[in-house]
Amino acid sequence: IIIAIAIRLYYFNITKDQAHWWDTLAYGDLAKNIVYGLWNDNAFLMHEKIIRGVLLPLIWSLFIRFDISEYLVLIFLEVIPSVLCVYLIFLIGKELYTKRIGLVAAFILSISWVHLFYTARIMTDIPAMLLSISSIYFFILAYKNEIPLKEFSISIFLLSLAVLTRNVSGLIGVGYLIFLFINYKHKFLYKKGFWIGGIIGVIPLILFFASNIFLYGAIFPALDVYTSSATEKPGNAYYIIYQFFPLIFQPYLLILVALGTAMIVAEFILVYDLIRKSDNLKAHILLVIIASLFFAFYIFILKAAEDRYLLVPMISFLLFSSYLLSKSYDYLGKNNKYFVILGIIIILSLVFYSQISYGGAIIESKVSSYAQMKEAFLWIKDNTPKEAKILGDGIDPYVIYYSERVVSHWNITNMDESMGQADYLVLHAFEHQNPESVNFINSKLNSVELTPIQGFFFDPQMQQPAVIIYKINKNNQQ
Repeated sequence: IIIAIAIRLYYFNITKDQAHWWDTLAYGDLAKNIVYGLWNDNAFLMHEKIIRGVLLPLIWSLFIRFDISEYLVLIFLEVIPSVLCVYLIFLIGKELYTKRIGLVAAFILSISWVHLFYTARIMTDIPAMLLSISSIYFFILAYKNEIPLKEFSISIFLLSLAVLTRNVSGLIGVGYLIFLFINYKHKFLYKKGFWIGGIIGVIPLILFFASNIFLYGAIFPALDVYTSSATEKPGNAYYIIYQFFPLIFQPYLLILVALGTAMIVAEFILVYDLIRKSDNLKAHILLVIIASLFFAFYIFILKAAEDRYLLVPMISFLLFSSYLLSKSYDYLGKNNKYFVILGIIIILSLVFYSQISYGGAIIESKVSSYAQMKEAFLWIKDNTPKEAKILGDGIDPYVIYYSERVVSHWNITNMDESMGQADYLVLHAFEHQNPESVNFINSKLNSVELTPIQGFFFDPQMQQPAVIIYKINKNNQQ
């Protein structure tokens, strides 16, 4: 815990002023619209409202309403949940196996570069991870005690909140059902704790689905968007395994993960018939089910993923690695206790070095990314009338979050009309701006319709423009 707090505060100090990325801006835009209600007709925001989890924008809006600084938003929504994740994996490891295994897994998570990287950005991944593994912890307590009402209802309630944060968290609930069937067959269906606790736990989801029916006429409108996106993918996303595993774990931890997973699979195969009698095998199967469901979904159904998508299934592999080290100590440490302890310390030190050296470089290198976009749209906020309309291609999230201005409709097929409805135009050198837009604006630069009023550059010599802001001279438009 001390290591986790120290490292996270160190990187918080480095990254606290960095520009937000697209996903963060989307959640921030939704939060600001909850408070101000100025962008209800914005097409970008209405699309984001359908596909994004509702919980993070709702909580963020409370911070905005009470004018709480963005630093504290980052602390409360990311840094604190990140540290709690470290503690929760210790509890899970302790309940499933031993304190020793929980401790090692917690240490590895505390230094995991991908976990640290997304702790520094206001996104749903860390909060959803905390809610998910908290749910898993209470589920473990529940199945160990014949599914009592209290623990099971808490588990499902936390899982419901996780789903409202990141929809894909619902896969964990499927894993619970599979696990209960393996352990109890159909008998768990006769337990009152399962039904009453389950109903109490899904109340947030029932309210969410009811609101969807009222607003959109569908229980889960985001499903159509996900389905359409998946059908456009050329094939199954096997790259998730051969690209993301080496990237996330780095060489030393990757070896532990591979050997630990092999040990788990071997134990499971050799003594499968004892699964209902062995606590270790029950632990193995629960972790394998959860990880397998996530990977199957991303590879075969969604057909896409990013490194951050694997934060929850990563927990299984960290526990497998810890299990490997613990068993190695038990087998090899009988006659060479201190030698084996030294070996484990060296291994974990190498893991620490590889994670921090790789992650630290990435975290620090990304601090300046999109800085010019942040500066430009904050400049617009400070130097344009509140009723000003801002025109640009792919700038909606920046205009709403940083400038708090109205976004004018960008219509590439009739740009003269679009310019006639706006007050300022922004040209930028980042993604989400198509070449046709750039060509059109460049064609207007020598006319009297546009007046450049501010620029932001990639280089100190101001030779590489990143963002240019123009005043639209409507009286000179033809």
